[in-house]
Amino acid sequence: MAKNKKKKKVPQRHGVLVDSFTELNKRHFSGQLEVPTCLRFGKVEKPEDDGHGHYVDTANSLIISLEARAFGPLFYRDALVHEMIHQAVAKLDGHPGKDHDSHFVAHANRIADALGLKHVEAGSRSATQWPKTLRADDYYGAAESQARQQVKWRNPRASTARSAPSGALRSNAPGAHGRTSGGGHGDR
Repeated sequence: MAKNKKKKKVPQRHGVLVDSFTELNKRHFSGQLEVPTCLRFGKVEKPEDDGHGHYVDTANSLIISLEARAFGPLFYRDALVHEMIHQAVAKLDGHPGKDHDSHFVAHANRIADALGLKHVEAGSRSATQWPKTLRADDYYGAAESQARQQVKWRNPRASTARSAPSGALRSNAPGAHGRTSGGGHGDR
């Protein structure tokens, strides 16, 4: 008789997300965050706030939506850094995090300074959709526009967003690709 063997749970990680996580972790969190056990693209069930990612501290799981992947690397990297802030609030600050409270906003605004983005207030729509709400309408490019036509999604970005130069998680810092607005330290 064959015994039923339980399969060992293998962490689910998508390589492109691990690479992006590692880069963004080094850049914005001094490499202090651990790569989650589960770091993948998948279904995110947060339709009430146009969620494109979800971090679950108790499961050490970070999921970026399939829609975000369809919108392209700029978009899913923004969703990833947003969820990494939730992870930082839980793991680095030791705070359970209540959605987009002052702990979340402190990290978001610190990173916003580096990216040349405006600051947000705790609990605001801008905080819940950070940094998407602060990006220029053309920031994510054609991939997002094409994907939006296939997926029901409303544009969460504010109409007062700034333009951004080319490059993943691009900076709006002075001198970046000829830009003169901003004031951050760049995204390098």
